[in-house]
Amino acid sequence: MSRYSVERPGQDHQAAIEAVLHRAASDPEFRALALKDPHAAIRQETGVAVPESFTIRFFDAQGYDYAAALPAPVSAGEELSEADLEQAAGGSPCPACDACDLGDWSN
Repeated sequence: MSRYSVERPGQDHQAAIEAVLHRAASDPEFRALALKDPHAAIRQETGVAVPESFTIRFFDAQGYDYAAALPAPVSAGEELSEADLEQAAGGSPCPACDACDLGDWSN
């Protein structure tokens, strides 16, 4: 796993978050840890030490709740990267689709 980057945190921790989501779906004790202490859960699952100043919150899906982080504001004239454009255009389905019954959101 690569070193954590404050400048582009999404690039470094996405795989770590997916690993936590995957394990939390089948391990009740680990799920409780992820809910109580997300930093400890990520560190335990991947060895990545995310700085405490970076807020991560896992929550139990209750019904049809969905949380999404808005991207950082873009200054006038500044262009988005190809990855940012794809993400903004809906190029990524719900990351929990394998663990929930909401289906694929890319339609």
